[in-house]
Amino acid sequence: MKAENKRELPEFSFKDLKHSLGQALREAKDNGTCRKIKLPEPIVEIPPKEIRRIRTQLQVSQSVFAAMLNVPLKTAVSWETGLHKPTRAALRLLDIARKHPDILFEA
Repeated sequence: MKAENKRELPEFSFKDLKHSLGQALREAKDNGTCRKIKLPEPIVEIPPKEIRRIRTQLQVSQSVFAAMLNVPLKTAVSWETGLHKPTRAALRLLDIARKHPDILFEA
């Protein structure tokens, strides 16, 4: 005869499961693991003149500006001339530089 490998599983009612889930959610919220955050609006575009204004506000050359943004000089120049548009990630960084210019001097 084969030995049966069946384990007795406890029975749960819908009410029990709902209660357990509610308790888990309350604990997660209390521990800060379940939270709501407000995301910033996406930045659609920053015109070339505005990118140049951000750089001049920082009072740095194009090469220093490129180094601060961790991009090649050619890339920063192409943004200022309108030859290329910044990526969405670069737009976010440029927006931060526009709103908090001193942050680029940290680090």
